[in-house]
Amino acid sequence: MNAVAIMTNAKKKMEKFLDDVNSMLPQLRSVGLSVKDVAVDVGVLPSVRLIVSGSVRSLDPEKIRHLREAHKENRVLTAVLRAVETAVNFKELLRTLAADTVEVHVRLGVLFNVTVHFVPGQEGLGVTALETGGAADSSIPPSAVVA
Repeated sequence: MNAVAIMTNAKKKMEKFLDDVNSMLPQLRSVGLSVKDVAVDVGVLPSVRLIVSGSVRSLDPEKIRHLREAHKENRVLTAVLRAVETAVNFKELLRTLAADTVEVHVRLGVLFNVTVHFVPGQEGLGVTALETGGAADSSIPPSAVVA
C-alpha cells in the first residue's frame, strides 16, 4: 500500500469518526451531558478524542438507559451512555468521593477506548482558603486570612 492510499484511508476513517461524534451530540445533550473537549489526532492511525461531562446530580440513569437502548446501532453513543449509566449508578460511592462531575474520556480510532473519571468538587479536593488565594468563607475578607 502506497503513502497516498494510506492517507486516503486515514482521511476516510477520520471523517467517519467525526460523523459519529456529530451525530451523537444531540442525544448527549438530551440527557444532560456536554462535550468538554475534542481533539483530532492525524496520522497513519487517526483518532478522535473527546471528553463528555455532566453533573452527577442531574443525570438520570433511567433516561440514559432508555436513550442507550433506542440507539443500539450507534456503538460510540452506546459505549458512552453505558459508561455514564454505570458511573451514575455508583452515586453512593460518588458521595464518599465528593464527586460533583462525571467525565467520560472517549478515544475513537483503530483502538476504541472509553474511560470514566469522577471529578470532585472543591470540598472533595481538600482545597483550603490559602490554596485558592482567598478565604473559604466569603464573609472573611482575604486580607484577614493568616498564614
